[in-house]
Amino acid sequence: MFTVIHASPSHNYFRTYTYINYAPRSTVIEVSPMGVVVEGVSVTMTCNSSGAPVVESYAWFKDRESGSIPDSFRPQLHLKRVSHTDRGEYFCVARNPLGTERSKPVLTVLLHGLEPTWTGQLLCFHPRHSL
Repeated sequence: MFTVIHASPSHNYFRTYTYINYAPRSTVIEVSPMGVVVEGVSVTMTCNSSGAPVVESYAWFKDRESGSIPDSFRPQLHLKRVSHTDRGEYFCVARNPLGTERSKPVLTVLLHGLEPTWTGQLLCFHPRHSL
């Protein structure tokens, strides 16, 4: 916390501003597209967090592994054409000079071998038939 006192040019009044700094908080992940993920689709996860000073770095982790996902130090994690190896729990860590906060994990569930069919009202998934 710090305070700034500002005097008017004529010094007939003063304004006091108090700023409170805090470590990252309210850290959550947004997933796009939302819902069930089908193999072959691209997925973007965005880590959102507030802090003062602002969050300056992020790290992404999968399945409680000890190291972060390589080249993942941005607010967004892009998974291109997901496959069964991408299935798992993902979480992010937001950092500023006052501390860190970890998001709750997001579980990515992949469906494979399903073919979407539009029925006019619902998007249904049917097993693919092998010939």
